[in-house]
Amino acid sequence: MHVLSSLQIGGAERFVLDLSQVQQRLGHEITVFSCGDENDPLLAEADKLNIPAWVSANNRWQEYRRVMRFFSRDGGVFQIHSPAALRYFLPVLPLLRLKNVRIVYTRHGLNPLVDPAWVRIHRVARPFVHCVTFVSAAGLEVFHERFGWPRKMLTTISNGIYVPDAAPPHVKDVLRIGSVGRMVELKGQSHLIDVLHRLEEKGFDQIEVHFFGDGPEREALHSAASGLKRITCTFHGMELDREKVYGSFDLLVVCSEQEGLSLAIMEAMARGRPAVATSVGDSPRLVIDGVTGYLYDYGDRDALEGHLLSLKQDGDLLERLGQQARTHIDENFSLESTDAAYQQVYGA
Repeated sequence: MHVLSSLQIGGAERFVLDLSQVQQRLGHEITVFSCGDENDPLLAEADKLNIPAWVSANNRWQEYRRVMRFFSRDGGVFQIHSPAALRYFLPVLPLLRLKNVRIVYTRHGLNPLVDPAWVRIHRVARPFVHCVTFVSAAGLEVFHERFGWPRKMLTTISNGIYVPDAAPPHVKDVLRIGSVGRMVELKGQSHLIDVLHRLEEKGFDQIEVHFFGDGPEREALHSAASGLKRITCTFHGMELDREKVYGSFDLLVVCSEQEGLSLAIMEAMARGRPAVATSVGDSPRLVIDGVTGYLYDYGDRDALEGHLLSLKQDGDLLERLGQQARTHIDENFSLESTDAAYQQVYGA
């Protein structure tokens, strides 16, 4: 069973669905549990993929009994994909442990969880968790420093992704830029808009920018982009159709102050879209500078502007980087290799 606190479809939720599909094909019984509500879009997405999915009931204790019935026989794996889900199921973890259910706690991001309550929650949970997995080494180090769990309990498993059989074609003569992610300050989307104003002031046009995502910074970003006259910015909001998202642009730009192993970068590269990204977290594992895209220091708008100019003026370079990006993902970040690593954790 995969457990997460979903209120929207983000990177972790998308990965859980993709991994569940692979595990179903291998003959495993999979159920996804969301701590969201009955309107959680995760449920609709799971239904499209024929993945059994539950949502939390009004009575938490009824939900705990439901989980215990799911593990009617001893054994199985209860994989928790968020701190909020860990907190939600904390009372039932000792009972699951008594039934020889293996409890795997997966951290998808770098959030240090600074509220002191999280220290208490993790202190209580620690005796019942068999293993904690992280999608990046940076995430492991943040967790170890914050909570002090022994390193023998911690391991890194890179997220894998689905690689389509073919990449959508690039559009000629227009630089189509994409930004995919939650609209919060640390994602730095405002830096991209700043650079767009610079480019427009220098006379550049035939540039489109497509923003996918939502969050507290959306209104401010929309306001900042409204001053552009010749460069078009479109705010699509949340969009669950990945082919629609990545078919809308030819270059992904990631301006984040911090990142783990970015699923947006991986999904874009799998579809032949190179990335210009900040050299933070595990992004350099994906964006090989000058090979699968370009890296720059967080906040360095001059460098970001220079990379966009290079790609605007050389469409062949954009396509070549995209082909190399797709090959890099296909050879190093497949879902099958990720599942094989998890199977070792499940059976350890």
